[in-house]
Amino acid sequence: MKRLLLLLPFVVLAAFANATNYYVSATGNDASAGTSITNAWKTINKVNSVAFAANDSILFRRGDVFYGAIAVSRNNLNFSAYGTGARPLVSGFTTVSNWVPVGNGIYQCGVNAQSNLLMVTINGRPQQMGRYPNASDANGGYLTFQSASTYSITDNTLSAGVNWTGAEVAIRKNGYTIERDIITSQSAGTIGYKMRNGYNSGLTPVLATALPGFGYFFMNDPRTLDQFGEWYFDATAKKISVYFGSNAPADYLVRVSTIDTLFDMNNKTSISLNNVSFEGANMSAVYSMNGGFIKVQNCDMTNVGGKAVHIFNSGDVLIENVNTTNVLCNAIEVSNSNKPNATVRNCVLKNTSPFAGMGSWYEGTDNKGICVVASSNILIEYNVVDSVGLAGIQFNGNDVVLQYNLVNNFCYRLHDNGGIYTYVSGTDANPGKYYTNRVIRNNIIMNGIGAPLGTNGTTALTAGIYLDGRTMNVSVLDNTVFNSAKNGVHSNNPYNITIRGNTLYNNKQDISFMRWAWGSITNLNIKKNISFPLTELQRNLFYTNSGLNTPLPTTIGDDLKSLGSIDSNYYNTISDAGFAFDLYDNGIPIPTSPYSLDGWRALTNYDLKAKRPAQKIQPYTLLNTIGINLFPNPQFTSNINSTTIFGSNTTAAWDNTSKISGTGSLRVDFLLPQPSRYGLLHSPIGAVSSAKKYVLRFSMLGTSSNGIVRAYIRKSNSPYNNLVPTQTKSFGISKSIQEFLFDAPTNEAAASFVIEIEQTSGTTYVDNVEFYEANAIINTIESQVRFEYNATNAVKNIILDAKYIGVDSTVYNGSISLQPFSSQVLIKAGTIDSMPVANAGSDVFIALPLDSVLVSGSARGGTITGYMWTKIAGPSQFTISNAADAVTKISNLTAGTYMFELKVTNSKGFSSTDTLNVILSGTLPVKLLSFSAIPENGKVQLQWQTTSEINSSNYVVERSNDGRVFESIGSITSNNNGNLQSSYSLADNM
Repeated sequence: MKRLLLLLPFVVLAAFANATNYYVSATGNDASAGTSITNAWKTINKVNSVAFAANDSILFRRGDVFYGAIAVSRNNLNFSAYGTGARPLVSGFTTVSNWVPVGNGIYQCGVNAQSNLLMVTINGRPQQMGRYPNASDANGGYLTFQSASTYSITDNTLSAGVNWTGAEVAIRKNGYTIERDIITSQSAGTIGYKMRNGYNSGLTPVLATALPGFGYFFMNDPRTLDQFGEWYFDATAKKISVYFGSNAPADYLVRVSTIDTLFDMNNKTSISLNNVSFEGANMSAVYSMNGGFIKVQNCDMTNVGGKAVHIFNSGDVLIENVNTTNVLCNAIEVSNSNKPNATVRNCVLKNTSPFAGMGSWYEGTDNKGICVVASSNILIEYNVVDSVGLAGIQFNGNDVVLQYNLVNNFCYRLHDNGGIYTYVSGTDANPGKYYTNRVIRNNIIMNGIGAPLGTNGTTALTAGIYLDGRTMNVSVLDNTVFNSAKNGVHSNNPYNITIRGNTLYNNKQDISFMRWAWGSITNLNIKKNISFPLTELQRNLFYTNSGLNTPLPTTIGDDLKSLGSIDSNYYNTISDAGFAFDLYDNGIPIPTSPYSLDGWRALTNYDLKAKRPAQKIQPYTLLNTIGINLFPNPQFTSNINSTTIFGSNTTAAWDNTSKISGTGSLRVDFLLPQPSRYGLLHSPIGAVSSAKKYVLRFSMLGTSSNGIVRAYIRKSNSPYNNLVPTQTKSFGISKSIQEFLFDAPTNEAAASFVIEIEQTSGTTYVDNVEFYEANAIINTIESQVRFEYNATNAVKNIILDAKYIGVDSTVYNGSISLQPFSSQVLIKAGTIDSMPVANAGSDVFIALPLDSVLVSGSARGGTITGYMWTKIAGPSQFTISNAADAVTKISNLTAGTYMFELKVTNSKGFSSTDTLNVILSGTLPVKLLSFSAIPENGKVQLQWQTTSEINSSNYVVERSNDGRVFESIGSITSNNNGNLQSSYSLADNM
């Protein structure tokens, strides 16, 4: 192979030594020899009439426009440009004038267009063929059919007074297909149709099966013309009709495509096309069928009615530096399933498939930006696909590298597809094709719009990266996907799929995968991804199993454990129920519960090394409460009065076993717990106002690691409407404090708060219920989170307006440098603690002698006004007492584990709550000397004083905040002054 590569340049030079250059100029003469600039030819017709020799070059003068279709006559030819200025333009457009009014704002003109007319422009902009209903009408301009057969649809509401026979019908047959067919008959509401002529790919077209409840509309009929620019072409009379309304047609430049294919290679091989522009093709700008060794480089293609570059069954293809705009079907297609070697690089493809129904080729490649299929060796890199009706980039084959591409605004006409998409047919029983060695890396995919109008649903079905069917052997590495209406990365029945190092931001479901009943999931690896939802309705991970008990009965936990390996991901758990499932058994839905990260870990044993971002997002800052607690029995000291419990299988009673505090609590039991069913605890709280904010706070403890609790305010009386959105949080087997801030509820004279506890949470204890009017600041996501990406080939330097912290704890102060095709999610420093103690930098010091605890201190900007220690757990002799003068005493410390909570408030109404877990073993020649909270950097320092030499490994400190599970912050270590110290970050609670 090395020897061949060394000889190849000399072979090429020898072949070109006898080649001839031919020149074409708009001022030339077809009677000339064409072999020099001064005796250039004039027309494309002349080019098509010449018998060229191998390796001849046909060169068009820059800045000139040539009308016609180039028909490549032999193998081994080169087409390019000469001179200076803009690339030469090959055009299929004819200007239309001499308009005749025919009434109702419609004008008509004769035009020698072909029967496949697809491209009409006004002032350079493509116009949509007339349609009824209009795209601006209800439901996106779709009517609905209730039933369908192979060649008919039936709409029971369609008026029999208008017969559409002879017109065309665009049928949304499924989420990702809209067909354009000719109506052959209409009987009442039943429309018969056949395939429209003009199919041009060499494949046998197949009509898709229409799904009942989907949509359709009528096209290509003069009765559809009622909006400016809509047009209809009568192929028999060779006349075009355009709706101008009250506008004068003479004020507009109207052009019609009168050529199907502008550069037709047919079955020729070794063809090079370089530095030529094309416009106004009905079908294709560049076309090849059964050829090979094709290069299309440095070309611009605009206003194409079908496919800009259409390479079918032609191997060894290079498409490079090609720019397309306004292409009605798809921009670049290379379909070579039995031939190797296809490269598409450095192309910019804009506005592909802008009109529903006009981009139908009866293929699975319709309405897409780039579609490349080859037997092996596919490279797709450094392309930009901006605004595309369906998929941005689709591929299939072996040995694929898809890297450094940008896809923006995809799936805006059709959906159930992706920014990057691949599909492999087959089942476990009939596997079909098997592909290997496919890599999708370092791409940026954003703004998956989705198009539910015209379907039987309301959900936008998009995925940034979509591995469909029975896709196998794909590595999805270090990509960025954001703003997808549904999934970030989705895979169906994945086989040996790796999803690693991706950043997934503001998607409905960041990582999603599905097992269909006919298949299985094997070796799915999901690791080191950043999952960053921004709302409670978004999910970190979503799993669908359409046949949970197929082929053998199983549980969701056992099923999940068999999938592969999922670990070490970063999860922004803005929703405490960020892990969710859809399960089915023989088509029947199985109720499921949402899961918190801790519940997900307990259920699957996955993500044991997963982390929350180092910096916490705070949805609000609670400054202080106003007035009295509107719940009259907050501590349940002897009963559970003032509460009402509602829900099947739900019982409640007062519990005096001090599960949460020494005064008792409310105990909620679920006799026959069911997933997705809730027990309700509610209590009236009087009038609420849209001008106010309210805080609901209570303590919880469960017997399940996946406790789910929801809260909201509703009307106290029928119809019990919610007055605020429902919020969701999680709790577990450790005591937690739940806090919900409700902002601007609907005005209501008689309102109640509602606490909903998921029945699968197990026995649940509730205590210390508070409901106050609140003085709080709503912290927007935008004020705390900064998302940056770099979709260029160069390092991008970004100036920051504050100190930020990445999800991996890296601190960025002043600026950040992003590598090409990378991204970062940054959280502004200083938003770690939602309960600040006065100003940044203020300290609170608490002296903790071994035999007792005396609390004292001050905070800059406000004096300390109150303290409250609460015993959570510890040796039986461990006691806490709170005196009226805010002096707290903790007595009888011995070896063991201590858990206690401290709440500090100051004169400005600020409060801070933290939980400390101290584990002491052996003798106790040590005392906790001080506790220092520093909001500025989020660090907490604990000073321990020794009374003799000790083994510091006997002393471990853990802590928790916001009800999270305790996390170790390490052993006590020596400092320079002979004392011991330990510290932790408040951000650890994320």
